[in-house]
Amino acid sequence: MQSRRVGSSIASVVLLFGFGAGLVACGSGSNPSSSSSSSQASKLLAAALKNAIARQWVHEVIGASQPGHSFSEVNDIGATAGRELIVSDGARSTTLLVDHTVYLRGDAKAVVSYYHLPKHPRSYAGKWISISSKSRAYVSTSTGATLVSDFDHIKLLGPFSEGSVVTIDGVRAVPIIAHVTPTANSVTAVVTLYVTASGPTLPVEFHAVSGQITETITWSGWGHKVTIVAPHTSIPLATVLHG
Repeated sequence: MQSRRVGSSIASVVLLFGFGAGLVACGSGSNPSSSSSSSQASKLLAAALKNAIARQWVHEVIGASQPGHSFSEVNDIGATAGRELIVSDGARSTTLLVDHTVYLRGDAKAVVSYYHLPKHPRSYAGKWISISSKSRAYVSTSTGATLVSDFDHIKLLGPFSEGSVVTIDGVRAVPIIAHVTPTANSVTAVVTLYVTASGPTLPVEFHAVSGQITETITWSGWGHKVTIVAPHTSIPLATVLHG
């Protein structure tokens, strides 16, 4: 299972399919009609991602599984703040991003197997750990907690194609079929991103399946601001690592 956060992070989010940064469209072949269809789908996809970031806030739910492993997230993500509630193989962790500071809190399993703290990890179970924007770990731990960083993970490759309109939880949506690029630790998979069929084009749901490996992401509540408050007390990461 591959980490969605890279670098020297003490909390790595496990997603099964590797998403790089940005949106990349491959060649669509020599068939003119196929090329035109792929181009239209690519434009629809680009509009959805652009509009998603412009909406400032979203509620996001992620679920992923493969034999022997499971992962879920329930997130409220804004332009500069966010909250992630994570369960990875039973380890529970919370990430907050408030005023350019990341706060992490995990249960006993999370601080041992998920955070990979180098010293006395169990003593930090249930306690908030703070990471300032000056820390080397800030970028990796805050990735996914803002709209830009969250949607930068979606790297879909063409040729793209559109499916017939479907209804998902009462929302009419257009499926865009693509695939994700393989990386050293991920698998190649055909994926589908559903976007709204009317009104501002926005992501609705994402599906990826390869054999027994599955991942689903849903988005709702676009533009509904969530107030996220920093913990009253926390332990600086520098103290955790060197204290």
